[in-house]
Amino acid sequence: MIKILKLNFYYIFVLICSITYKPSYAITIDTPVINAGTAMLKGEIHAVNKEIEGISVLVVVPNPISGEYEKYTTFTDVNGNFSVDLHIETSVSLVSLNIGLNSDKFLITKIENSKTTVIKIFYDTNQKIESISTNDRWSSSNMINGMDVMVKVLSYKPNRMPVPLYNRSTNYFLDYAKSIVAERLKIVDNDTLVSENLKDVISREVQLNLYTAHVFDYKEEMLRNFKNTSSDKSIEPTIRQVDRLYFRFLKELKFNNPRHLLGFSFYEIQKNIAKRNT
Repeated sequence: MIKILKLNFYYIFVLICSITYKPSYAITIDTPVINAGTAMLKGEIHAVNKEIEGISVLVVVPNPISGEYEKYTTFTDVNGNFSVDLHIETSVSLVSLNIGLNSDKFLITKIENSKTTVIKIFYDTNQKIESISTNDRWSSSNMINGMDVMVKVLSYKPNRMPVPLYNRSTNYFLDYAKSIVAERLKIVDNDTLVSENLKDVISREVQLNLYTAHVFDYKEEMLRNFKNTSSDKSIEPTIRQVDRLYFRFLKELKFNNPRHLLGFSFYEIQKNIAKRNT
């Protein structure tokens, strides 16, 4: 269970699609609706003592229905402005935004079908973000820190030795997996950088992510666990065969919650379910 799911930043950002913001003291989350269309993203880049023309802007849009990411690259004009039309498959989505001034930093901003989102980013002399804002009152703290919180949770490595699980019952393993997920969710809950509503969406995506990576394919996880915990690698472990009862953990993921629709992990676990049924 200690293995980290192989994700790139584009995969991670999908965690928080479907956020709509009211004033900061009353942030709410819209229910996502399947609604293919186009959203426009406009931006202004301001930098101290830095040429603002020709700065690269990479926007990555998650499409949960097709299960693909669409990448858009554009460049700022002489005034530091940029504009790009984005194809989306839902009424509201969060997209990853990477500005060439600081290519190691990934931002998250909200876009809506048939609407225009405008963002303004101000950089200091060290090309670090000094301030950021949007026309829909999207929280600058969520925009700047949302990705970092998700990375922190998924890359968390507990200070303990791996536990042998391959020789225990499937019930024991499922209980253990549930405790690991709870441990990760506690990290989200204790975070002070993002809003409570954003924490809720992150938590849902963490659950789907970890169950997809570590629980769904029991045999693969047990072989990995054997490799990490057994002192005798010369023997071949006997891995239990699982039946349909094993997959009762899917009930805990509450797939009837429409917020899952906009998470890429939701698409991934559906693919696993479809393979299992074929």
